[in-house]
Amino acid sequence: MLDFPHADKLVHGVMFAILSFVYAFDSEVAGRNLYKAALLFSAIGLAFAALSEYIQHAFIPGRYGNVYDLLSDVAGIILGFLAYFFLGRKMTATLRIKKAGN
Repeated sequence: MLDFPHADKLVHGVMFAILSFVYAFDSEVAGRNLYKAALLFSAIGLAFAALSEYIQHAFIPGRYGNVYDLLSDVAGIILGFLAYFFLGRKMTATLRIKKAGN
């Protein structure tokens, strides 16, 4: 579907950005400390990304782990949390106001 060089890097980044944004949203709605949640998810996301690249390289014939895919995953995690911190918190605050008004 995406037919340009390194499109898979974009897909890696977008997937991890969505995951981290949704995790941040859920963490704040649940009342967890957002900064601790971001650190925890970042560590787990990094471990998952590294493990998936290793599994591809070591166990799947014809597939190779790629450090640039791993870096795209990390960039996605960072961008997802940044997007939440700068945009999503307003969305969460708006939802809380609407919920308190009902």
